[in-house]
Amino acid sequence: MGFRSIISGIKGSEMLSRVGAAVGRHVPMALADRVPLSGRRWWVGAAGLLALTALGILVVGRDGNAPTAAAQVPAGVAVKTAQASEGQISANLSYTGDVKAVSQVNVLPKATGRIESLAVDVGSRVKKGDILAELDSATLKAQVSQAKANVAAARAKLANMESGSRAEQITQAKANVDSASARVASLQSGRQEQVATAEAALEEARARAETVKKGAKETDIQAAQAAVDQTKAALEQTRQWPTQTEWGQALGAIDQARASMQATEAKLADVKAGAKPADLAAQQAAVEKARADVWAADDVKGIAGGSLPDATKFSAGATSTGRAERSAAAAEAAYQAAVEKLNQMQSWPLPADLAAAQSAYDSAKAAYEAAWHRVDQMKRGATKEDLQRAEANVAAAEARLKQLRDGATEEDIKVVEAGVARAEQALKMAKRPARAEDIAQAQSAVVVAQQQYELAKNPFTEHDMELARASVDQAAAALEMTEIALGEAQVLSTTDGAVAERFQSVGALVSPQTPIVSIISSEVELVLGVEESQIGQVSEGQRAEITVAAYPGTVFPAKVAVISPAADLRSRTFTVKVRPEEHGGKLRQGMFAQVNVVTQEKERAILVPKEAVVTRNSESVLFVVKEDTVEMRSVKVGMKHNGSVEIVSGLAAGEEVVISGHNDLKNGDRVRRT
Repeated sequence: MGFRSIISGIKGSEMLSRVGAAVGRHVPMALADRVPLSGRRWWVGAAGLLALTALGILVVGRDGNAPTAAAQVPAGVAVKTAQASEGQISANLSYTGDVKAVSQVNVLPKATGRIESLAVDVGSRVKKGDILAELDSATLKAQVSQAKANVAAARAKLANMESGSRAEQITQAKANVDSASARVASLQSGRQEQVATAEAALEEARARAETVKKGAKETDIQAAQAAVDQTKAALEQTRQWPTQTEWGQALGAIDQARASMQATEAKLADVKAGAKPADLAAQQAAVEKARADVWAADDVKGIAGGSLPDATKFSAGATSTGRAERSAAAAEAAYQAAVEKLNQMQSWPLPADLAAAQSAYDSAKAAYEAAWHRVDQMKRGATKEDLQRAEANVAAAEARLKQLRDGATEEDIKVVEAGVARAEQALKMAKRPARAEDIAQAQSAVVVAQQQYELAKNPFTEHDMELARASVDQAAAALEMTEIALGEAQVLSTTDGAVAERFQSVGALVSPQTPIVSIISSEVELVLGVEESQIGQVSEGQRAEITVAAYPGTVFPAKVAVISPAADLRSRTFTVKVRPEEHGGKLRQGMFAQVNVVTQEKERAILVPKEAVVTRNSESVLFVVKEDTVEMRSVKVGMKHNGSVEIVSGLAAGEEVVISGHNDLKNGDRVRRT
């Protein structure tokens, strides 16, 4: 059949254009590019005619009737669709970070020692109070024994004070009474030496006034001239300071001060060290010997008194009773003295000895530093102030010389006459030194001194006894501390958690500055840096989700725990800590995690797949399927999450939308679902 019959079977030219365009899309590009631009329209038309010819062959057939195959040709654009649903959607802020333990503690021993055993290793779960390690306690046990000995010494000293008296305090109190009585006597009658001193001062003031009124003597002028020469020489010496001799003296002073400082430092160290073990052993031996002497003297005393058998008396020799008693008393005194000295040695260093040694060292060190300061001054030479001071001395001496040569002024005469008046008043005060109130006060001091004398007659004051008791308490406290230190040879866990790292091994020497293990808490958190523009969407208690690669598909619920009140000035981010609510121990320190902080949620939202929303003319649109055609509909888009998009307006739940094949769709196009 011809072209006319084919064209007559097509409804209008629209079908021809569509068929031509469809054929043109399938023409090889190489062939299309060969056709000039002006001839491409002819090419499309020709392609359309060829297609219609083929179509006519298929549709019309030889007998002019439509064959059965024509009814199977699909109509419309092939698309994929989905239904809009109603569900929950949320808006999130996504961040990544490392999982960290909420707390990490390095456990250190409270004592120094060698590790004898370790009860834990990396990964061990521990509770607060569990034993982690045990240290060698031999040294601590020795310290406990020493502390017990100190307690015994302090108690012995207290017992000694409770049983004896202090004669030196009685003597001092009696001297205080005598001194207070003498002061009362001097106030009542005046002291002759003070009167004589006041009279001499008056005579001197009168003589000076007479000299000033008569004018300066030649000897005074010569002395003033000598003073001028001396100050000028001192000024010249200051300008040339220091001399070689002064250098030598200054350096020698440094050596001497250094030697003194070293000697006092050695003395201080010796005092701090206390009594040496050898000295304590020697004194203990002396106590034992003195005790043996007491026993021997008691035996001799018993022989002399006839309390022992005759055989023993005969072997001991003839001994008078008086001499035996004196020997026994002397032996007892020697024994008490040896015990007292041993107690003192066990109590060393005494606070007074330590303070004296420290004071001597501080003084020697200050002298050494002063000697160096003197050398530093000599290195710099005379200062401007030194020169000004020397020049001022010269000026003052010259002014004094001029004053003597010119004679006394009226002001000078007034000054010396005032001095005479003051001396006369001082003489009157010396002759009558005290008022009645002063005498009464001095008499009260006599009464107080007498009371103190009576109090000193007692063996010891209550204050002394309290100090001795305090020494006992102090020694007991030191014993308790050493016993506590012995107990601290066991290193205990300070928190619940797991051992993250073990720093030491059995046999290592550790101290309170040496960590043994590191324990991390079971609770973990993620530290995020939230931008300044996003921090307004985050609040404490906000829901979050954590995912890690170790558990794909598992979402760990979490909450925002802490928000920093200040931003990092360099990154302009705020530190936010997110902590999981329950993770069953799956989240571990060092894991890399994805965190989604939920900033907004909606329970009943209209949701479509994100592929359904396209942009046409800067608007978000959907192609809604109505039977076999589509309606292009403008919509308002809300939140987006996990491949779904919220449609705020323009769509109802249950409507069918195109999700694939809508690139060339227009409003009203026919579609077929695939």
